[in-house]
Amino acid sequence: MEKLIQDIVNAGIAIFKSGETELKNSVANLEKLFNEMKTKGETDQSEQAVKIRELLNKTVRDAQEVINKADSGYKEIIGNLQTNFDSISKQIETAIPPQVKTTLQTGLDELKKLMSQIKK
Repeated sequence: MEKLIQDIVNAGIAIFKSGETELKNSVANLEKLFNEMKTKGETDQSEQAVKIRELLNKTVRDAQEVINKADSGYKEIIGNLQTNFDSISKQIETAIPPQVKTTLQTGLDELKKLMSQIKK
């Protein structure tokens, strides 16, 4: 029984190694094919290829611009929320009786945690 288990483990190792070798060969072949296609594309200076490159470059620039605008808008919104939150916290701190502050402080602490998570 022990010999059979050892034979099965050894066969499994051989299958794994064989698959690993095949996978490495496939990746190498795919990389080679990609590099060949890339080189062919780089040398193509036809009008259609140039238009495609220009369109792709414009698309990437436009996408980057939208991402940058969205990021700055997001940061501005978060900054405004933080300012408002700080103001509300100060007002609550001075207006609430001490016995109620403990209950409210727990809620504020949770809000602070959420705000810090949003900033990340």
